[in-house]
Amino acid sequence: MLKNVRGSVRCLALGATLAGSLLVTARAGFAATITTIKPGILQVCLYPGFKPFAWKDGNVWKGWDVDYLTAFAKANHLAFKVVEEPAFNDIWLRPGKNECDIAGTGISDTQDRRKATGSAGQWSATYYTVVRAFLVRTADQEKLKDIGDLRGKTVIVTAGSTADYDLRNRLQQANIENVTIESTNDEVEAAGKIRKGPQFAYGGGYGSVKDLATDGLAVVWPHCNMVKVGENDFKPYAEPFSFVARAKSTGLLAALNGYIPKHKYEGTPNPASVKCQNPPWVGK
Repeated sequence: MLKNVRGSVRCLALGATLAGSLLVTARAGFAATITTIKPGILQVCLYPGFKPFAWKDGNVWKGWDVDYLTAFAKANHLAFKVVEEPAFNDIWLRPGKNECDIAGTGISDTQDRRKATGSAGQWSATYYTVVRAFLVRTADQEKLKDIGDLRGKTVIVTAGSTADYDLRNRLQQANIENVTIESTNDEVEAAGKIRKGPQFAYGGGYGSVKDLATDGLAVVWPHCNMVKVGENDFKPYAEPFSFVARAKSTGLLAALNGYIPKHKYEGTPNPASVKCQNPPWVGK
């Protein structure tokens, strides 16, 4: 009888211990399975030149991606820390090079970028979809309705961005050569140049361009992203944004893909008049 009582006490104690362990795991959610470069800290590569996705107000980071990933980190009991990147181009490669756990700042999910990241970087589910647009002076807003209207003009784009690819692909498709493309790593500065001239337009995502459209500037020609699908073949697609996670940060991609469908992204809605087909590689 005494042995049975002792056995029952042991079972109750073991059960209580297991129940407590399961409760801690349940409360922690994905945090119990995520490993990061620095334990307990989610390091995020961000580029400060894409307002409203990410920018700096003095030393304070702000923006849609900043808010979204800060909330994601908090939900998974991780501290949020920014790793600042001076240029946007190739930011999607940084997690695979162990510079951060996640890369953000409006990264368009493209086949070329997926190929470049290889197995070291993992693309998350789509969290936002945008269309392309241009920023011009209000006085010039009736002068840009298609790619042909850029003949003989100077257009600014962020180097290595989707706007850069979209512009070059459309010019190649239309066999237009007399357009000067100026690169920037500061879209606010680019907007200032458009305002003063002689540059004619700045190309960017609809949300970014709409945010810049103040003091005599206007958003024109919202359109799908022109993607090169062959040596001389092009197709307009929707432009999905994804985060890129470091493959060695185990559990991180699963956590992101579990979080994204349940949490609405703040971004500016696209114009209802622009309908774009999703690219076939997204979600694969």
